[in-house]
Order: sequence, then C-alpha cells, then structure tokens
Amino acid sequence: MTPGMVSRVSRQKLASGAARALLVLSETGRIQTVISEQVIVETEAPDVPIVLSAMMAQVDFLVTFNRRHFIDDPGVAQRSGLRIGDPGDALTWVRQQLATSG
Repeated sequence: MTPGMVSRVSRQKLASGAARALLVLSETGRIQTVISEQVIVETEAPDVPIVLSAMMAQVDFLVTFNRRHFIDDPGVAQRSGLRIGDPGDALTWVRQQLATSG
C-alpha cells in the first residue's frame, strides 16, 4: 500500500485492531495483499467490479468494511465463491491458516 493509497482509506480504521494486524502481516511478508484500484477509488459505485476483481485475482479472502453489500448478504459469497468478511474475520482466518501451515 503506497502512502497515497493510505490517505484515501480511513486512517482511523487502519490505526488499530484487526485491520492494522493484517497490514503488519502484509508488510512483513507473512501474507500477500491485493488492493484493487477500484477498491481505493470506490465511493458509492456499484459493488460488482470489486467482487469481479477479487474473483479474477483469485484472492483467498475479500476484506471489507461494507457489511450491507458484502457481509450481511451471504448470497454474495455463495455466488462468487469468495470468503468475505471484515478485518477481524480475515485475521482469524489468517491465524488459522498460519497455525496449520506451521
């Protein structure tokens, strides 16, 4: 994530908690993050490009703060085949993956 990208993301959400832990894991190379330009510039645009970008990138987990359009609608995950959750959900999943991979 470049400094310009961080300025577009809520610094408050990145400052602590699971989102920060995921960034630290990414910075240390423990996990790989994929950040679509569509996600960075998205305001109220349709959410379909975000899901399609995640599917095309073959991500292991789509992390979002958008509960209404992604997390609270289980059909999105079912139709896309993606694991979708908030940073806390993703951190739990990452920890499980790291624990089982040694």
